[in-house]
Amino acid sequence: MHAVKMGLGLWRMGMLATALAAFSLTGTGCLVGTGDEDATFEDDAIAAEEGDQAEADAVDSAEQPLGTVYKVGPSRQYKNLGQVANLLKAGDIVEVDGNATYPGDVRFTKHGSASQKITIRGLRVNGKRPVLSGGTSTVEFAGNHYLVEGFDVTGGSTRCVFHHAHNITLRDSVVH
Repeated sequence: MHAVKMGLGLWRMGMLATALAAFSLTGTGCLVGTGDEDATFEDDAIAAEEGDQAEADAVDSAEQPLGTVYKVGPSRQYKNLGQVANLLKAGDIVEVDGNATYPGDVRFTKHGSASQKITIRGLRVNGKRPVLSGGTSTVEFAGNHYLVEGFDVTGGSTRCVFHHAHNITLRDSVVH
């Protein structure tokens, strides 16, 4: 168990698989879980240091059956994550264009599966991640089995990332 004191809050890490050092965290109340969930937090630098884990993640991603691919961006059919959140099924992939800011208060309630996670992937544009900003909880995970990578999450009035689900992996992301 790890405990990290940040600002006004004491965060009890519970069953989290790796340390919060994988993130750039600022502010208070950004990452909240009930303590009974399984979640992992990864960063490219940490994954490289943990070579075997990085290879295992790459194999898992490569072997995951492909579902529907949803593209989100200013010039796409879907303009924000909220428009696709309720459409998702196990194995689906959401690709979000970077160098753009998207509204927060996104709630993921649909479940993936252990063998077919739902992947939410930020694609850098001009070297910039997509930004999720605002809302009470900028992004909330109530559904199980998600892989989320490549985002800048900021501006939640209560918290930026709120998860009360199992098997949530958040990597290569910055949470403010």
